[in-house]
Amino acid sequence: MSLPLRPLDERGFGDVVDCNLATQAEDLAPQLARALQQHRLLIVPRQHLTHADLLTVASCFGTVDTSVDRRYAVGGFPGLTVISNIVEDGEHVGIYDGDNEEEWHADNSFKPELTSATMLYSVITPAQGGETRFADSTRAYAGLTTAMQQRIEGCAPCTPLNSSASCRARPAAASRRSRPGAGPTARRSSTRSS
Repeated sequence: MSLPLRPLDERGFGDVVDCNLATQAEDLAPQLARALQQHRLLIVPRQHLTHADLLTVASCFGTVDTSVDRRYAVGGFPGLTVISNIVEDGEHVGIYDGDNEEEWHADNSFKPELTSATMLYSVITPAQGGETRFADSTRAYAGLTTAMQQRIEGCAPCTPLNSSASCRARPAAASRRSRPGAGPTARRSSTRSS
Protein backbone atom coordinates (compact mmCIF):
# COMPACT_ATOMS: atom_id res chain seq x y z
CA MET A 1 0.00 0.00 0.00
CA SER A 2 1.36 3.39 -1.01
CA LEU A 3 1.28 6.43 1.30
CA PRO A 4 -0.38 9.35 -0.53
CA LEU A 5 1.50 12.57 0.32
CA ARG A 6 1.00 16.19 -0.74
CA PRO A 7 3.66 18.80 0.10
CA LEU A 8 2.54 21.30 2.72
CA ASP A 9 4.76 24.02 1.30
CA GLU A 10 7.41 24.59 -1.36
CA ARG A 11 10.30 24.34 1.14
CA GLY A 12 9.77 20.65 1.86
CA PHE A 13 8.63 21.13 5.46
CA GLY A 14 5.62 18.96 6.10
CA ASP A 15 3.29 16.77 4.11
CA VAL A 16 -0.44 16.29 4.08
CA VAL A 17 -1.26 12.59 4.27
CA ASP A 18 -4.45 11.44 2.56
CA CYS A 19 -5.44 8.19 4.24
CA ASN A 20 -7.71 6.73 6.91
CA LEU A 21 -5.49 6.15 9.93
CA ALA A 22 -8.20 4.20 11.76
CA THR A 23 -8.00 1.42 9.17
CA GLN A 24 -4.59 1.90 7.51
CA ALA A 25 -2.11 2.96 10.22
CA GLU A 26 -0.61 -0.47 10.86
CA ASP A 27 -0.15 -1.18 7.13
CA LEU A 28 1.36 2.26 6.54
CA ALA A 29 3.51 2.39 9.71
CA PRO A 30 6.95 2.12 8.03
CA GLN A 31 5.99 4.68 5.39
CA LEU A 32 4.53 7.06 7.99
CA ALA A 33 7.73 6.85 10.04
CA ARG A 34 9.90 7.51 6.96
CA ALA A 35 7.70 10.42 5.87
CA LEU A 36 7.92 12.01 9.32
CA GLN A 37 11.71 11.54 9.38
CA GLN A 38 12.04 13.14 5.95
CA HIS A 39 9.48 15.95 6.15
CA ARG A 40 9.40 16.62 9.96
CA LEU A 41 5.62 17.24 10.06
CA LEU A 42 2.65 15.19 8.89
CA ILE A 43 -0.87 16.59 8.77
CA VAL A 44 -3.62 14.00 8.41
CA PRO A 45 -6.98 15.77 8.02
CA ARG A 46 -10.53 14.43 8.36
CA GLN A 47 -9.76 11.65 10.85
CA HIS A 48 -12.23 10.04 13.26
CA LEU A 49 -10.06 8.13 15.70
CA THR A 50 -10.81 6.33 18.93
CA HIS A 51 -8.37 6.40 21.85
CA ALA A 52 -7.16 2.94 20.80
CA ASP A 53 -6.66 4.20 17.23
CA LEU A 54 -4.54 7.09 18.52
CA LEU A 55 -2.25 4.71 20.40
CA THR A 56 -1.96 2.50 17.31
CA VAL A 57 -0.95 5.51 15.21
CA ALA A 58 1.49 6.70 17.89
CA SER A 59 3.17 3.30 17.94
CA CYS A 60 3.97 3.72 14.23
CA PHE A 61 6.67 6.15 15.35
CA GLY A 62 8.15 4.13 18.21
CA THR A 63 7.44 3.31 21.84
CA VAL A 64 4.66 5.45 23.28
CA ASP A 65 5.75 7.61 26.23
CA THR A 66 3.41 6.78 29.11
CA SER A 67 5.01 9.07 31.70
CA VAL A 68 2.39 11.80 31.36
CA ASP A 69 0.67 14.07 33.87
CA ARG A 70 -1.86 11.62 35.36
CA ARG A 71 -4.32 14.44 36.17
CA TYR A 72 -5.00 14.85 32.46
CA ALA A 73 -4.33 11.34 31.18
CA VAL A 74 -7.11 9.54 29.33
CA GLY A 75 -8.24 6.71 31.62
CA GLY A 76 -7.24 3.29 30.32
CA PHE A 77 -5.06 4.77 27.58
CA PRO A 78 -1.57 5.52 28.95
CA GLY A 79 0.27 7.94 26.72
CA LEU A 80 -2.77 10.05 25.83
CA THR A 81 -3.14 13.46 27.46
CA VAL A 82 -6.05 15.91 27.20
CA ILE A 83 -5.24 19.54 26.33
CA SER A 84 -8.27 21.76 26.73
CA ASN A 85 -9.61 25.16 27.72
CA ILE A 86 -12.95 23.60 28.76
CA VAL A 87 -13.93 23.95 32.42
CA GLU A 88 -16.34 21.54 34.10
CA ASP A 89 -17.36 21.95 37.74
CA GLY A 90 -14.75 24.68 38.15
CA GLU A 91 -11.83 22.51 36.93
CA HIS A 92 -10.09 22.34 33.58
CA VAL A 93 -10.70 18.97 31.92
CA GLY A 94 -7.20 19.02 30.41
CA ILE A 95 -3.85 20.75 30.52
CA TYR A 96 -4.41 24.49 30.19
CA ASP A 97 -2.03 27.21 31.25
CA GLY A 98 -4.58 30.00 31.32
CA ASP A 99 -3.19 32.24 28.61
CA ASN A 100 -5.20 31.08 25.59
CA GLU A 101 -2.32 28.76 24.64
CA GLU A 102 -0.59 31.50 22.67
CA GLU A 103 3.01 30.58 23.32
CA TRP A 104 6.04 28.92 21.85
CA HIS A 105 6.90 25.53 23.24
CA ALA A 106 8.53 22.24 22.35
CA ASP A 107 6.68 19.25 23.70
CA ASN A 108 8.58 17.33 26.38
CA SER A 109 11.75 19.42 26.03
CA PHE A 110 12.09 19.25 29.82
CA LYS A 111 12.61 15.47 29.81
CA PRO A 112 16.10 13.95 29.93
CA GLU A 113 15.27 11.73 26.95
CA LEU A 114 13.34 13.54 24.26
CA THR A 115 10.52 11.96 22.32
CA SER A 116 10.95 11.67 18.56
CA ALA A 117 7.35 12.57 17.74
CA THR A 118 4.36 14.30 19.28
CA MET A 119 0.82 13.89 17.98
CA LEU A 120 -1.92 16.47 18.29
CA TYR A 121 -5.47 15.27 17.56
CA SER A 122 -8.13 17.94 17.59
CA VAL A 123 -11.58 16.90 18.81
CA ILE A 124 -13.27 20.30 19.12
CA THR A 125 -12.14 23.28 17.07
CA PRO A 126 -13.55 26.81 16.86
CA ALA A 127 -15.25 28.00 13.67
CA GLN A 128 -12.62 30.76 13.49
CA GLY A 129 -9.14 30.87 14.99
CA GLY A 130 -7.50 27.97 16.78
CA GLU A 131 -4.64 27.72 14.31
CA THR A 132 -1.55 25.79 15.29
CA ARG A 133 1.79 26.85 13.88
CA PHE A 134 4.77 24.57 13.53
CA ALA A 135 8.47 25.34 13.17
CA ASP A 136 11.26 23.07 12.00
CA SER A 137 14.06 23.38 14.57
CA THR A 138 16.25 20.97 12.59
CA ARG A 139 16.10 23.27 9.57
CA ALA A 140 16.65 26.32 11.78
CA TYR A 141 19.76 24.68 13.27
CA ALA A 142 21.06 23.78 9.80
CA GLY A 143 20.65 27.43 8.82
CA LEU A 144 22.95 28.63 11.60
CA THR A 145 26.52 29.56 10.84
CA THR A 146 29.14 26.96 11.69
CA ALA A 147 30.43 29.28 14.42
CA MET A 148 27.00 29.45 16.06
CA GLN A 149 26.54 25.68 15.80
CA GLN A 150 29.89 25.20 17.54
CA ARG A 151 28.98 27.78 20.19
CA ILE A 152 25.82 25.94 21.20
CA GLU A 153 27.20 22.39 20.86
CA GLY A 154 26.53 20.49 24.07
CA CYS A 155 23.92 22.94 25.35
CA ALA A 156 20.53 21.77 26.56
CA PRO A 157 17.42 23.87 27.08
CA CYS A 158 16.57 25.35 30.44
CA THR A 159 12.82 25.58 30.72
CA PRO A 160 10.54 26.66 33.56
CA LEU A 161 10.03 22.95 34.28
CA ASN A 162 13.70 22.03 34.59
CA SER A 163 15.56 25.27 35.14
CA SER A 164 15.97 25.34 38.90
CA ALA A 165 18.54 22.65 39.72
CA SER A 166 19.71 21.31 36.36
CA CYS A 167 20.62 24.69 34.89
CA ARG A 168 22.48 25.89 37.98
CA ALA A 169 24.49 22.65 38.07
CA ARG A 170 26.05 23.31 34.64
CA PRO A 171 29.45 24.92 34.18
CA ALA A 172 29.21 28.72 34.02
CA ALA A 173 29.73 29.05 30.25
CA ALA A 174 27.11 26.43 29.37
CA SER A 175 24.68 27.78 31.95
CA ARG A 176 25.10 31.32 30.66
CA ARG A 177 24.31 30.22 27.11
CA SER A 178 21.34 28.04 28.07
CA ARG A 179 19.35 30.36 30.32
CA PRO A 180 15.97 31.37 28.88
CA GLY A 181 16.46 34.60 26.98
CA ALA A 182 20.26 34.31 27.07
CA GLY A 183 20.66 33.06 23.53
CA PRO A 184 19.91 30.05 21.37
CA THR A 185 20.07 26.53 22.69
CA ALA A 186 19.91 23.19 20.94
CA ARG A 187 19.24 19.62 21.93
CA ARG A 188 19.54 16.45 19.94
CA SER A 189 16.51 14.19 19.91
CA SER A 190 16.53 10.54 20.93
CA THR A 191 14.59 7.80 19.19
CA ARG A 192 11.67 7.46 21.63
CA SER A 193 8.30 8.75 20.53
CA SER A 194 4.97 9.70 22.01
